[in-house]
Amino acid sequence: MLMVRVKIKEDETAIGLLVDTHLLTVQGQAGPSMNPEGVLVPGQQQTGLRGFGVVAIEQGFIVGPLESMQPIFEPEKELGNEEAEEVPTELRSGE
Repeated sequence: MLMVRVKIKEDETAIGLLVDTHLLTVQGQAGPSMNPEGVLVPGQQQTGLRGFGVVAIEQGFIVGPLESMQPIFEPEKELGNEEAEEVPTELRSGE
């Protein structure tokens, strides 16, 4: 498990343990393409993958895109002593 900081809102974050990840297919917008006559027509819709993570926090779980999560490898150094002390012991030790 990995301790992460999750961006919840623009100026709000939560700290928890990343307990699971999932890759989901997502549909993108159809791009324009050109037919054999040289006319622009709607193209096929693009398909891609997006990673989501499940994070355990004190109040429950958060599910969100992996790009909204930042790993915390050394809580005391990265968070500062005061903020690291606020993280529950079970989250810091990974138990």
